Amino acid sequence: ITRRGIQAIIADLSRPLPDACVAVREERSKGGQVSKIPYLHWYHVARVLDAFAPGWEGAVTRVDSVGQTVAITYRLTIPCAEGMITREATGQETEEVKGYGDPTSNAEAMAFKRAAAKFGVGLWLYESKDSTGAALTAYLAGAPAIPPPPTEDGVPTVVAQKRQIITLLYKLGVKVQSKTACEEAVMQ
Repeated sequence: ITRRGIQAIIADLSRPLPDACVAVREERSKGGQVSKIPYLHWYHVARVLDAFAPGWEGAVTRVDSVGQTVAITYRLTIPCAEGMITREATGQETEEVKGYGDPTSNAEAMAFKRAAAKFGVGLWLYESKDSTGAALTAYLAGAPAIPPPPTEDGVPTVVAQKRQIITLLYKLGVKVQSKTACEEAVMQ
């Protein structure tokens, strides 16, 4: 079997899944505010790994009890052209589970999904609401990092779009008038 390189595997694992594959749960903050939290089921993560990282292996490497909490460390290994690449992560659950499952299986699922996230699985769920994560993704992909333009009712203003173009030109090294002169010109 010819194994693919880890970068190609991570690129595939990092691809967003269709919305229909994403589950949503509601969580209430200490202040009483309800938030919708998107997530992937552990068995969907396993299927994604099966598809793009065949031969992956996973194991619980440590189980700890800290007070009323079970903590699990999970090791995920992916075979690739470079060899066996491993990532570890932890998951924890209180002994008084309020929802589905038991503390140990819930902590294992959390640790497994976090280890898979270190290979890119599901990261887009966080980056869609995290402007710094989106900027980092763009930077790592080689694209110039540009802040989103100001909007009016969700549509970028013309002035904001022009400023963004000027910023992009500077980041790409294109020689234009001084930034201040350009900004003054587009403000008119």
